[in-house]
Amino acid sequence: MCANVVRLARQQGARRVVVAVGASHGQVLSELLRATPGVKVVSFNELT
Repeated sequence: MCANVVRLARQQGARRVVVAVGASHGQVLSELLRATPGVKVVSFNELT
């Protein structure tokens, strides 16, 4: 799932992507995305 999100975002030249997942996937996906070079993860609670 993580690889697909990153691949598709990069293919389309996206600067921002919103990813909504269920609670059981959220923590794992967040950790995987944070470990991906060039990806910044901002949680919903951090948005202002």
